Formats: sequence, C-alpha cells, structure tokens
Amino acid sequence: MFEKRDFFKLPVSYFSMPMGLIGLGIEVHHFERIIASGTTFSAWIMHLAWLILAAMTVFSFANLFKAEGRQFIKAQWQNSISLLDFPILTLTALLLLLSLEDFNEGQGLWLIAFALIVIAHTFLNIEILTRWLNDTNLKLQDIRPTFFILLSGNFMVVIVGDFYLPKSYDEFLWFYFSVSLFLWFTFIFILFYRLIFEVSIQDTLRPSLFIILSPPSLGLIAYALLSHATEMSVVTWALFSFATFFLGMWFLMQRFFRKIRLTMIGWAFIYPLASYDVSLQFIYDLTGNPVILSLAFIVMVTNITLSSILLYHMTRTLLTRSIVEEQ
Repeated sequence: MFEKRDFFKLPVSYFSMPMGLIGLGIEVHHFERIIASGTTFSAWIMHLAWLILAAMTVFSFANLFKAEGRQFIKAQWQNSISLLDFPILTLTALLLLLSLEDFNEGQGLWLIAFALIVIAHTFLNIEILTRWLNDTNLKLQDIRPTFFILLSGNFMVVIVGDFYLPKSYDEFLWFYFSVSLFLWFTFIFILFYRLIFEVSIQDTLRPSLFIILSPPSLGLIAYALLSHATEMSVVTWALFSFATFFLGMWFLMQRFFRKIRLTMIGWAFIYPLASYDVSLQFIYDLTGNPVILSLAFIVMVTNITLSSILLYHMTRTLLTRSIVEEQ
C-alpha cells in the first residue's frame, strides 16, 4: 500500500502509466494514418504522455540523490518479484523512441539510443532469468503476469529495430524474435499451470492478466514486419487467434474485474489493449476486411475511455486522498 506522500517515491511499476499512454498515442496515431483522418488527437495524447514521463523521470532522479530514495529502489531491485517491474522502464523507452519517429532526423543519435536501450533490456532478460533460476526461495505461486512485460519488451526490440536498423541487421532481429517466442511459450504454460492447478492470482492483481495480450499481439506485428508480409500467414493467424481468445475470455470474466477498486495497477489494461488494437490495424492492412477495422475502432474507443477514467481517478486521488496499490 502506498499513501499519497509515497507516490513521489515512484515505484517502478508506476511507469506503467506513461507506458500505457504512449502506447495509446501510437495506437490512435496508427489508426489516424489508416483512415487518413488528418486529425491530431493522437498528438495530444503523445504530448500528455511525454509530459507525465518527463515529470516522473525528474522525480525519480531527484529521489536517487536521497538515501531513502536509493534504498527504496535498491529494495525493489533485490526483490526477485519486484524485479519483474523493471522492464517497464526499457519498454517505455522503446515506445518513446517509436513515438518520436516523426522527429527522426539524426539517424546516428537514434541508433545510439536504441542500442543503449537494447543493451539494458538484454541485461534485464539475463538478470531476471538468472535470479529466478537460482533463487531457492521462489515458488510456483510467485509466477505472475508481470513476466510478460519483459517478453513484450523483447518483441518491441524487434519492432523498433525494424524501423531504426538497416536491413543487414535482420538476422539479429530474427534471433531476438525467436528467443522471445520461445520464452513466451515457456512462461504462458507455467503461468496457466499455476493459475489452474495451484494458487489463483489475488483479486488486486487481476488487471495484470491483460498483459498476456501483449506478447502475441506484438509478436504478430514483429513477424509481419520481419517477413515483409503482404498477406496473413499461419503464424500471424495463430498469434492473433491466441490474443483474441484471451481477450474474449477476459471479457466474459468482466464480473471479476468489476469488483476490483481502481488503483495504479489499472494501467495494466491500457498498454495490452493498445498492443492488441495495433495488431488488428496491421491485420486490416493485410486483409482489407472492414470488420477488422470496425473491431479496431471499438477497441480504441474502449481504451481511450479506460484511460480517461484512470487519469480522472489518479488526479482526484492525488488531490483529495491516498493512492492505494495492493502488492
């Protein structure tokens, strides 16, 4: 539980808010391009996301100059479960790079930034897997959907890399895609074994189940970009079907989600829905099916509505009461 004064300690998981908003901005921007609307609504979302990200980054760095702030971050890093939140930072950085594509003038500078982010994200992959392989105190019930933040970041490396890197680096991107796909298969099996046969996930963490939508959605986009797809293939249909199945299942389970009080973890809805919607838009590009475009529009409007509710709740909470986040 974090009280109002603790908000400014900024747990790493709180960066899911700008991560979700940047993802939403990219989702709306891509939809605007598809329908050639000429509107600038996505630009407003992007600027809000950039502003929030900048403010949170400044507060985070300011807290690193305080002993209490350093101890707070150190405690999160040393905890193998809290460590799963750190890929939010690299995933947000990758989304930031993608959202700045219209300002991509100095190619060398962007390549350096991308390389640094990939190095940091690769380090997090190794650190998390090593820690979980060797920590004897961890149990099966400690496996949680936040693992898929790391895997989402892996696929985002491929997507952003396809934009920034020369085609001669495609072998590296295929390597990253293959490893990401293997890890996704592995952890989705382990997670559902835990959810079905072991202890179920606690109510306050149920919104994080939506993170499961991200890896197959982003995997679809990554595969379509790497293979220069001009039509749907078995791989893209399989990844899309998997994501759609789970979105449908979570929709049918909405009565369980409605019982959950709005907290910062509610931002776990936003980025996965944005990922799924962009994958729908890619499928529309490949098929030209108006039903897919209509579904993409519905998901986009739903995501905008959810984001507005969460922003209103966060603002009201900061001004009037404590922010509560159940761990």
